[in-house]
Amino acid sequence: MQELWYWLEEREAYRKEYTKVWNDTATSVNSETGIAEDMVNVILSPAGPGVAPAHNTAKYWGYTSQWNLLDYPALVFPMIQRRLQGFQFHSSLLAGDLKMRRSLRYWNIKQMIDLPFGIV
Repeated sequence: MQELWYWLEEREAYRKEYTKVWNDTATSVNSETGIAEDMVNVILSPAGPGVAPAHNTAKYWGYTSQWNLLDYPALVFPMIQRRLQGFQFHSSLLAGDLKMRRSLRYWNIKQMIDLPFGIV
């Protein structure tokens, strides 16, 4: 139990330090309210290196681990819904880098039919 408390304290110290770095992006302070202004409000980043993995198959969790550690919220923006009947990957994707080939190995087109495409 003592080790757990140690790591919780480490996490909270990291969160505090990161919050300071985030707040330091402010370019000014409102003279009336003392509130920082013009700071970074949002960071858009990919959730992974390729197609969305099926549950319990993600290999590259580093893309989101920072935000999980900080307990920052994440959003998914569904954009369109496409019918994927008869869909095939372009050969350049299948010959792509190792990360893409590994991601595609777990991608089952039958499970993806009628799911929305989105921005994470």
